[in-house]
Amino acid sequence: MKSSHFGTQSDRNHANKEHILEAKKRVFRYCIFARNSADGTTGRAEEPGNDFLVTLDALTMRSNLAIASIFMHELGHTLGLNHGGSQTNDINYKPNYVSVMNYALMNPNLHGYNFLDYCSHRLPTLNEKHLNERNGIAAPSGAYSSLSMPYGYRDSAGNRDVKFASLDGSPVDWDQDGVIESDISADLNHLPSSYPGAYNSPSLGQPLEGHDDWANLIYNFRKTLAYRSGIHGSVDDTEITQEILDWMEENMEVPSRFPWAMFLPAMTKDKQ
Repeated sequence: MKSSHFGTQSDRNHANKEHILEAKKRVFRYCIFARNSADGTTGRAEEPGNDFLVTLDALTMRSNLAIASIFMHELGHTLGLNHGGSQTNDINYKPNYVSVMNYALMNPNLHGYNFLDYCSHRLPTLNEKHLNERNGIAAPSGAYSSLSMPYGYRDSAGNRDVKFASLDGSPVDWDQDGVIESDISADLNHLPSSYPGAYNSPSLGQPLEGHDDWANLIYNFRKTLAYRSGIHGSVDDTEITQEILDWMEENMEVPSRFPWAMFLPAMTKDKQ
């Protein structure tokens, strides 16, 4: 498809089209907006590379914000970002990673909880086996100080549930035992068993590292393996689905103090 649709129609009909299209291929990324994908995911992308896909029919809420969120997420993969930040870090749902690459910030139906940005600060690492609840999550220079991030915890009945932690450096009771302690263990990205994905199983002990996305973007895709034509193995195959987005909307109730509403356009289920 790309070979017959890349560039404008004028480019493809030009007498010098071979050189015009070759020049564009060296600097332009290529995105296909499709109706659906065989596996029901909302997108696909080369990691890193120059090609990506957004599938609109995978989205129940086809608002401009929902589409923008998926587009920016998939674009981020081509820029060398993974769900945990760096190209080799696929640890998702980290409460110290404030980026549209993090699934926790991708659903615009969560009471307006959506974040159209890549992370601009490397937040402190959270060692799940040795968490100091007094430190919480302190963003540098007050960045994100008005925001909160979801994390998983075990309730008194032994079931997994979701709470939110602020990023202003205030103490966080990670294990929800009512006591702020200096050395506890907690599986922060272990979500409830009803979650329709890989994060409904234990993963205690992961080092949850922050990541500065903007400082590490790979703009020059010509040096990546994905630059060559055709299908190859650099395409991400574990993307978010509508089932996951629906679960997040039902199970992650965002605190009312969130300021996201000011960024939201009117939501509509009409196809755009």
